[in-house]
Amino acid sequence: MYIQRIHTRDDLSVIAALAEEIIPDYYRSFLPMDQIRFFIDHYQSLPALLEQVQNNFEYYLVTDAGVPVAYLGLEIKKDMIWLSKIYIRSLYRGKGIGKTLLELAKFRAVELQLSCIELFVVKGNQPAIDFYRKQGYTFVNTIANAYDSGYTVTEYRMRNNC
Repeated sequence: MYIQRIHTRDDLSVIAALAEEIIPDYYRSFLPMDQIRFFIDHYQSLPALLEQVQNNFEYYLVTDAGVPVAYLGLEIKKDMIWLSKIYIRSLYRGKGIGKTLLELAKFRAVELQLSCIELFVVKGNQPAIDFYRKQGYTFVNTIANAYDSGYTVTEYRMRNNC
């Protein structure tokens, strides 16, 4: 496995393509497809990713023998890191990639002298909730996020090292 920080249009297009594959496959069991489509178009598309890297986001691509298998998105804030995205192809889940990416986020927090990492996780996403709890993340609160699409998604805010 190889992890590389990326920021070019070509590299970000790889992440956008991964999002198109991974996100519908993963979320379809607990979110409606039109909501998933809205999420991809507004937060995971190439234009959205390009805008994000201009606004304190960092993206990391994981490859295995040159094949893209996962990615991590971090938003660097003045007092913390917001863990925006961890997505892993289904065949590569359970192989330690998620844990490695969380370690990378912790490393960046130390490197930037930030003590806190926070994230949102969708209420129905029990595998991710269990994973984050196992890695030491704790619940802060429950939030109903209303999106421009008209959907409201209930999410848990979790944090580590705060």
